[in-house]
Amino acid sequence: MTTKKTSKDKAVVLSGREAPIERVQSAKDYLASVFNDAQMNLLLNRTPEYAKKKRPGPGGKALTYVSHGYVTDQLNKIFGFNWDLVLDQMANGKMYELQTETTGKNSKGQDTITRHLAVCGHIEARIVKNNKSTTIIKYGFGSQIWHPTMEFGDALKAARSDLLKTCAMQIGVALDLYWNDMAEVEKFEQLQDEKRKQDELEQQEIIEASLSDVETSKNNGYPVNGVSMISKALALKMTKEEIEEAVGMTTDEIINSYKPEYWNILLKVNNENSKTSSK
Repeated sequence: MTTKKTSKDKAVVLSGREAPIERVQSAKDYLASVFNDAQMNLLLNRTPEYAKKKRPGPGGKALTYVSHGYVTDQLNKIFGFNWDLVLDQMANGKMYELQTETTGKNSKGQDTITRHLAVCGHIEARIVKNNKSTTIIKYGFGSQIWHPTMEFGDALKAARSDLLKTCAMQIGVALDLYWNDMAEVEKFEQLQDEKRKQDELEQQEIIEASLSDVETSKNNGYPVNGVSMISKALALKMTKEEIEEAVGMTTDEIINSYKPEYWNILLKVNNENSKTSSK
């Protein structure tokens, strides 16, 4: 499978085998009516290495992220300050939600309380192209653990920063940290190639096993296939019903799954029938 990369945001699949047609199209094909070239470059380019940061994640795995400063800068460049991050009211009528949970015991046997701060909201981004105004709205949530040493205002700002990044990601800012399109395309191609190779290997094994059975049958005087076996059994005056009952299959099943040992079964049944008939 050959994939030709024509740009950072476009992959053209040359073989076309089982490949979604959407993969030969660029994101620019969909965004050109709304954004200009400079805006699309900012939205579609990969996040630069200098902007990426690392932090510990679940299971000790390092997670890659960007700071809210980088995201704000990108939004300013894309929309020219013509955007807003709006905090929406939570279920309690406030602009945030604070929840606590008991996460263990401290050295004094007291409950350890963890406080979770959450906000919800949306980005409203306005652009004008060809005298046509378009407003983009993306909703999201942000959260932050309110540590004992952290002021409430700092925890609230951190939750708001998380909200900003969640909403901006939906527009395309640092989206590659969540979804690497080219990596997924290559992974898809690799899985398809592995499946094709496995199918070819299994097919080859079936052919070799079939040839081996035929060769063994010839050397031992067995019928070479199911049709030949049934014909020989009928020549021995066995009925179709007797053949099916002896092998425990229909004639079609016998033909499709023929094995030399089926002939042994029929010969045994025929010999027994012959002995019974001679008495």
